Amino acid sequence: MAAVDPKQNSLRLRLKQKGINSVEKVQALTLEDCKAVTSLLAAKVTPQEATEYRQWALKIAENVAQAEAKAVFWVLATAGQ
Repeated sequence: MAAVDPKQNSLRLRLKQKGINSVEKVQALTLEDCKAVTSLLAAKVTPQEATEYRQWALKIAENVAQAEAKAVFWVLATAGQ
């Protein structure tokens, strides 16, 4: 039996507890989390640090989106082979 990643279990539990069962609800929860982080940053760090964090987070999001696009392209390109 494969080992279960505790972080994945934590995420699954959080989604289940909040009734998240669709892409739209995941998107809404993600935006809610981003707003909470923005408020926390405004209260705890300098504006420069908040800007640096936002740039860092955006870069990660862009990398994830690019990886997803590449994976979809690969699946489509290799379908039927």
